[in-house]
Amino acid sequence: MISVLYVDDEEISRYLSKFVLEKQAPDMSIIALSSPVEAMVYLKLNPVDVVVSDYYMEPVDGLSFLVMVRQHYTSLPFIMLTAQSKESVAITALNEDADYFLKKNPENPSQTYNELEHMIRSSIEKRLQEKSILKLKASLLALKQTAG
Repeated sequence: MISVLYVDDEEISRYLSKFVLEKQAPDMSIIALSSPVEAMVYLKLNPVDVVVSDYYMEPVDGLSFLVMVRQHYTSLPFIMLTAQSKESVAITALNEDADYFLKKNPENPSQTYNELEHMIRSSIEKRLQEKSILKLKASLLALKQTAG
């Protein structure tokens, strides 16, 4: 089961996303929370596979939340969503190590959810591959040190 922490301060969007994603991807369990502060408390107590966050939230926005997550969970996949089309927000999110940035498409919500599902799966796979590479490098280094 893939555990997704979904953070959005808009109640309707939060619960609609939970419903659609769980119906579309039965192997995903969506934990829907209303604030980054609540999400950080949840993360301290519960492991998740990926975080999905809206950008525009009050009083802590998605970029600030991303920075908080990266301070404590450097390898946790993070996907930023927004209805805003500001390129500067996307650039900042990616510079802060968001795995993906997705602009919501109100004209075609099913496309947004399909893309989001793909991003969730891809970001988890990417992080697993990175961990495998690090383990392989450590094993090779240890082998080199014992041989030489």
